[in-house]
Amino acid sequence: VSILILSKAALPEALQYKKALRVVTAFLFLGAVLLILSLFDPSLSFDPHHYNSYMGPIMGIRGGWISFVDMHSHYGLLPIYLVIWFLNFVPASYQAMAFIVSFSSSVQLLTVFLILRKILTNKPKTYILSILLILFYKFLVPFNINALPSASGYRHLPTFILLLSLCYLPKGKKFSIFSVLSLLFCSFWSFDQFLNGFIIYATFLVCNGLIKKEPFFSQVKGLFVLFSMTLLAHGIYSLCVLLRFGVFPRYDLYFEILYQFNVGGWWAYPVDISKLIFGFHLIFYSSVLAYTIKVIFTKDQSAREREWDSVKYIFIIAIAGIFQVQYFVGRSSEVALMIYSLPLGMIFTILMARNLENGKLFFLNLAGKIMTVLA
Repeated sequence: VSILILSKAALPEALQYKKALRVVTAFLFLGAVLLILSLFDPSLSFDPHHYNSYMGPIMGIRGGWISFVDMHSHYGLLPIYLVIWFLNFVPASYQAMAFIVSFSSSVQLLTVFLILRKILTNKPKTYILSILLILFYKFLVPFNINALPSASGYRHLPTFILLLSLCYLPKGKKFSIFSVLSLLFCSFWSFDQFLNGFIIYATFLVCNGLIKKEPFFSQVKGLFVLFSMTLLAHGIYSLCVLLRFGVFPRYDLYFEILYQFNVGGWWAYPVDISKLIFGFHLIFYSSVLAYTIKVIFTKDQSAREREWDSVKYIFIIAIAGIFQVQYFVGRSSEVALMIYSLPLGMIFTILMARNLENGKLFFLNLAGKIMTVLA
């Protein structure tokens, strides 16, 4: 089926007609969604050593502690309350949390599929390539990723939802209800997801402004709006906690915990520079950034906007990938690099699909331009 879909010449003549092709596309879409959802882990695998960092705060809040006052988790707020809500319907157990972790990972993979579906135009080929990417990623990691909630969709889903919201951003618009809610979702999930999401959104706005030669004040205004909406949302949350419990949330303690994990060196696992196993990621993401800079400095306005339209989604996916590789730099095991290779696979899939769509070596053309910029 994959060979038939990817090779237009091999398709039966009847499928060249729009109606028949539309039916095939609809079935492919339904099949792709069902296949992704079927990757849910029914065994509910878990590793208590990794789950305890979540289950401790969860059971503490269920016992009467106040989040961000008596209880602090460096994994944030919403992941904890999502499991607490689920425990209203099932017995409290590691398996209950494993269900949420596995479900989050399935939703993350579905979000990846929807991102690729939005970016690429040839839907049948997009569905096939997306499924091949997701299956390859699923079986690349030599163990059940759902055993590690901090490495699965349970931790990184908000970033991918933000990427999806930016892909659906109306042309000429800086904000939409979907994109703003996605950023707020990131901020309440955890600080690292907010940092990732805010920088992805901010760099997207800045580059878009540079491409369209917007005034500097207009770009700063967009960033100010993003940050102000986040502060307002957390101010409202803090006020609600104050009215309900008579005390403000202790964000200072939350950031102190983050400092110990990320700067203090606890949990660090340094990179073995002799292996250079992250070199491919480094070169690929750096090349995307270099090409984006080249587009920004293109003199012809129409050519600049045309090239930006072709690379802007690859650019934000690369920014997300850089943040994930940054986690590997601090916790440098080969398995971690495998887990955080999903954005790289998405970019490769986009370039491959465009190559097939255009009937020319789009990937090699882009690579040639990138190498020219680097030279």
